Amino acid sequence: MPSSDLSNTSSVVLGIAGNSPGYLSQTGEITNLEKQADARLPRALFPIFVDGEASLGKYPFSAKQLQLPSEPSAQVQMEPELALKLRLEYDTHGNVVKLRARSLTLINDATYRNKSVSKLSQKKNWGFASKGLASSELTLDTTSEHEIIERLRLCGFHKHQGHWYLCSQDVAVTDYHLFNEPLLKWINQRINYQQDSGVLHSIKALLSNCAQPTEITVAIGAPCYTSAGESHQLAAGDETLVIAYDSKVLSLHEIEQALLSGNFDRLTPSLCLHQHVVA
Repeated sequence: MPSSDLSNTSSVVLGIAGNSPGYLSQTGEITNLEKQADARLPRALFPIFVDGEASLGKYPFSAKQLQLPSEPSAQVQMEPELALKLRLEYDTHGNVVKLRARSLTLINDATYRNKSVSKLSQKKNWGFASKGLASSELTLDTTSEHEIIERLRLCGFHKHQGHWYLCSQDVAVTDYHLFNEPLLKWINQRINYQQDSGVLHSIKALLSNCAQPTEITVAIGAPCYTSAGESHQLAAGDETLVIAYDSKVLSLHEIEQALLSGNFDRLTPSLCLHQHVVA
């Protein structure tokens, strides 16, 4: 299923706020974002990493470790997300005129939940290993690979004090508010027209300052937490697992049994992002 060794991280990585039904309300982040006329649409795009930008240029990604903030009071939660690597084309005015999905991978969009911020991005990037990025990806070049996408399910697990539990709900990609072409159309529109206002950035301006990259990565939203995961906080010594799996090949029960036995080989050929939390 996936190809390995994802070493060419995009120079711009964005996230989507509000693409999973109920998630923003559950986390309390909805209070920082303007209300949409259509509740079925995501709320905003926000930057996670922009190479060369003073406040956003810290490289935050690791496939193995998750580094907690230095503040002892920091409350950090995992956010398992699918992420699309997108090819971009621009017109002479710097507007994005075409988006094409090249591949799909996983991000742990870990969030500093109790940090007071002026921009949403300030909860997202506190230095190296503040984010997870899988070292494998699923290319989107063939019909069979697109068929796998339609069967994909996503969930997240948290290991605390020696015990694994389901932290984020097990959902199908079709459970997102937007996916496939409607999602690409929405991303294109937000890149071109989102303003620098409140907790949000102008994405068009960020891309312009980054010399209009022809490829970006966009994390497309985390599922709601389970009742056990809703109030979780990551601590040193914990582990996290984000997994996207083909429901025709693997089941949630089989994943849980693999974690119980410690046999991660049983999770092949799924996309997996397994991190150890460090202080």
